[in-house]
Amino acid sequence: MVRCAEGRSECICPTERFPLAAASASSLDLDGPALDRLQELITRHLAEGRYPGAQIALDRDGKLALFRTFGDARVDPARTPASGANRPGRVPSSGADGTRQN
Repeated sequence: MVRCAEGRSECICPTERFPLAAASASSLDLDGPALDRLQELITRHLAEGRYPGAQIALDRDGKLALFRTFGDARVDPARTPASGANRPGRVPSSGADGTRQN
């Protein structure tokens, strides 16, 4: 389970700063080809109809290495494209100002 700076599980703490600063995957010692494979897998799953959409975020040491939105946020009652508006670390209903990275 992920813990925040205040030791609570899965929370947004006022002591943490959001949005996270962006950094390249390589500068954070992350495996770029593995991240590419992950994105390809999600894209393939969407094409197969396994789920309508997804959003992923990956950080290390408080720096955002990857943030991407795929597919649709909703399919019923009408298909609605997903957007990157809900940046990592934000409460989804907050209306944060991220952009779609698809």
